[in-house]
Amino acid sequence: MPIWLLGSGFYNAQLSGMLGLPFSFAGHFAPGNMMEAIKLYRDYFRPSQFLEEPYVLLAVQVVAADEKQEAQRLATLMYQKFLLLTCGQPAALL
Repeated sequence: MPIWLLGSGFYNAQLSGMLGLPFSFAGHFAPGNMMEAIKLYRDYFRPSQFLEEPYVLLAVQVVAADEKQEAQRLATLMYQKFLLLTCGQPAALL
């Protein structure tokens, strides 16, 4: 089983491709870099003992609930928690 490289930027995308390894993109950290990183991975990909062709996994953030209003509330809580954390005030929100 090959090692996977995880990245939210471009370096690991290129390195994964050059080594012929599977690449996992951290889209929940840097969604704006996703398409360019995947393109770089595919452009740099060289077949290896592990893979004959590129193999990508995307990690994304998903909010789900039975009702749209509840999903929006849950998403808002995550945004608030992130904002507090970036302001140096980590807090548990329920």
